[in-house]
This record gives sequence, C-alpha cells and structure tokens, in this order.
Amino acid sequence: NHALVQGKTMAVQQPMDASVQMFSDVLSNLSAKRVSSPSIVDLMSLELAEPSELDEWFLSGGAADLGITPSKRETGKPIYDIIVARGLYESHWREEWVAMYQTHISFYAPMQRNPFKIAFRDIGKIRDVDIPDESSPLPGLFVSIIETSWECYYLAFPSFDTRFTFHQHANRAIYSCDAEEGIIPHPIQPEDEADPINIEQRASHVSLSRWAPISLSQKAKQRVVLNNRRMTFDTEAWTIKNIDDKAVDETYVVERSIGCFVENLLSRALSFTEYSLAESPHDFILFLDDTSRLRTIPLSCLDFSSVETMCIFVNIYHCLFQHALLLSANGPPTKRSIARFMNCTCYEIGDDVFSLAEIEHCVIRARMSRPANNRVSFVSVPKVSHNHYYYALSTFACDARINFFLNTGATSNLGSVSILSPLTMNEQINAACSKFLDKELTIDSKKRLILLPKICDIYRNDFGNGDSNSCLYFCLQFVNSDKQNAILSLMEGNVAAIKFQNFCDTYHLNLSMEA
Repeated sequence: NHALVQGKTMAVQQPMDASVQMFSDVLSNLSAKRVSSPSIVDLMSLELAEPSELDEWFLSGGAADLGITPSKRETGKPIYDIIVARGLYESHWREEWVAMYQTHISFYAPMQRNPFKIAFRDIGKIRDVDIPDESSPLPGLFVSIIETSWECYYLAFPSFDTRFTFHQHANRAIYSCDAEEGIIPHPIQPEDEADPINIEQRASHVSLSRWAPISLSQKAKQRVVLNNRRMTFDTEAWTIKNIDDKAVDETYVVERSIGCFVENLLSRALSFTEYSLAESPHDFILFLDDTSRLRTIPLSCLDFSSVETMCIFVNIYHCLFQHALLLSANGPPTKRSIARFMNCTCYEIGDDVFSLAEIEHCVIRARMSRPANNRVSFVSVPKVSHNHYYYALSTFACDARINFFLNTGATSNLGSVSILSPLTMNEQINAACSKFLDKELTIDSKKRLILLPKICDIYRNDFGNGDSNSCLYFCLQFVNSDKQNAILSLMEGNVAAIKFQNFCDTYHLNLSMEA
C-alpha cells in the first residue's frame, strides 16, 4: 500500500533512506504475494546488475585510495590500519580508513582530514557477531562491534581473517594501554566519549542521520534518538509465533508481551537518579541496550483502539521523558529550551521515530481538543510531525483525565508517575488525578477564590462546555470530601471567582516511581 508507506515513515526520513525503504517495502509485498507476472519479474531484473569493477574495489586499498591524508595531530605512525565499512545507522554504511595508534583508534571518512577517535581506555569490549545473511545489513561481510559505555560502533570487514587480525591488534593495544595507563596527548574530537550525556552536543555532532531534521522557529534541529546504542540486528527481536488455540487472540498475546516489557523498562528508568548513574553505570548500559529493543516492536501488530496499546505508549512516553532528563548535562529543560527538548528528544519505535511531543499530541492526545489558550508557552508539533496522527489512540478520545495523569515534567506536575497496567489502569489514573488536584487545585476562602490547574485552561474544551465551571465540576469528583464541601460552600450564590494557576516553566530534575 503506497499511501500507507508514505503516510508513516516517508515524511520524516532523509530522501535517500525514504526511497530505499519504499523500494524494500514494495519488494517485500511482492515477495509475500508470490508475484509471478513476467512483466514484473523482468522489471525487477532490470534493476539488478552484475558486479562491476568498482564493486571489486570495495573495502580494499589504503588511505590514499580514499583520498585521505592523516591529521598532523596524530603522533607517530599507525600500528595497524585497514579499510572497513562503518555503520552510521542500519541502512547507511560508509567506507572508512581505520588507523590504530598506541592510545586510540582513528576513523577517517573519504576525502576527510579530521577523524573521530575512540580511546582504548573507553572501550569496554570488542565482540564479533555472525549474522545470517537474511538479517545482515551487509550480507557476505564479517561484522565486529566496538562497545563503549554509551555507543556501539559497528564495523564490517571483507573477510574472516581481516576481522580476526583487527581484533588481535586492538586487544593487544587495549591491554598495553591499560598496563601503561596511557594518556592521549590531544583531545579526542568531535565524537568524544568524555561528555556522552550532553544531548545538545550529541545532536550537533550528528552529521548523518536517518531522520530528517525538525523545523523549530524556522531553524532545522536534528532529532536525538536515545535508544540507538545497538542496531536492530544486534537486539532480541519480537517473535510472533503462530497460536494454535483459535480462542486466543493473537493480537492480545503480542500486545501483552510488549506491554510487560515496556512496564519493566519504565520501572527501571524510574529507579535511576543522576547519582545512581555514576554509582552503577553498568545497570544503565543494560537499560540502554533494552531501549534499543523498542526499535523492533511490530507496530502493525498493535491495536490502536485497545487499552493495552494505550498503556504501552503512555509508559513509553514517561520512560523517554525520564531517560532524557537523566541524560541532560545542563540540567532540566527551561522555558527557552523546552520546545527543542520535546520535539527533538526521540525513541525509534518499530520502523518509525517518535519525539516526546509526537507521542503526546499525535498519539495519546490525538483525538482530544486543541489548546484553547494561545497566550501560554505551549509546545506544539511542527507540520512534519503530522503524519504521526496515523498512530492516534482512540482509547482517550473523550477522557479528560489524561490531562492530569500525563506528566510533562513541569514542577506543577507530580514528581512521580505510575506504571500503567491494563488491569488496574482506571484505579491508577483516578489516584493520580486525586493526588495532582490535591496539589494544584487550591482555595482561598477569604478572597472566595478557587484556583484550577493551568492545564484546565489550556485544554478547557476537554471539560464539558469548556468554561471554568465545567472544569471545576469535573475536578470535584477527584478531590477529598473536605475540599468538595469547601468548594460547594464557596459556589453558593455564584460569588466565588474561578481562576487558573500561572503557567509553570520550571521542570523536575528527574521523575520517580509512584509508591
């Protein structure tokens, strides 16, 4: 379905990757339908060519063949060098000259003089992976992975022997560096591991990305995907097994499996603080590896009208928010940075990408009202994100409670979130609403003033007729009896003033789990 393909990922991918994705989807559809029409087969054959002389030069030669002159900042000659294909992301691998020095490895792109470097002291391990050709991004090549704390670097070699030789030299250099406690004489740039958790710096260093930039205030801002430590072929895939029992709903089984995984993921995210990251970085690395698995979720198998899928996306939203807060080197977002924070901080889910703003407005709140108050500093989504309305949930179409439950990180929200589960969802949301309104709905009996949460002003059309009285009466059902009686007493004679809290532009340092 050409329209379906374009409506999902095509609008936010780089043009080249969009074309590759579309062609791949067409081939998959043809293969699934076992198309045997001679005209279609002939047309596909025309697109296939015999290996050329240029193909034979792939991953051969040295630095000069790629037009590379090593940087003058390098000290001495490399102890080993080779040309490899480095994975920038799944569908984009680039020939690079790799030069191994005593304290680090330098990676040079063709015709470039400034490499990026990985210090041996930052390498956790180098592992080889044997990938079946049907799932390999580069069938026939041999892949090795350099693991650091925050990134995995994927290298493809032309043969088993060249990969083995590279591994041997790297291991010797790592052990030698550890023994001598070597120090790199020059700063490692531009992709340094020294400050891996600065999201804005990571975004500025992304020269090539699968996803097209976001336009904010007429400026292009690159998306920052936080769950791409591992490529999809290097994660545990979701296996959809055939269910023999016809009484069992296969969609339910898949959704519950994904739902349990996401609930556990959020639980782990909420257990971290800025202090625990320093104390137990290994636990956070395992968490990063598991977030990479979100990229293999089969979105086509989810029912976007089900409670389970709604819980999945609300939990993913809170997980991404906590993940982003933990990795923010400059502290929590501010009034000036919140738009970029919400629109550029992303998870890849399935074969698509979702920012915080896209999950909130295009998925969870998609069928609810638009902001009624344009005077507040409201974070909206740019036009390029509108294709994400394809994933709109129908569960919350008329449920205004989501305004109180969904945590936007502002200090006007609770500092904790609940892990939604389908069986206890209603009780959890009601409890969160009560706790939120106990904090944000305030009464001044002397001034006969009732202050409602600002969120009621922004989305007032979610609450009955959209007036302040409708907002207040909706909130009454969640407050305790003492506050109810006080409000009803003030409302007698219609002399009470109903106003809204001021807009909050300060944010929590991180979130915690609701007890």
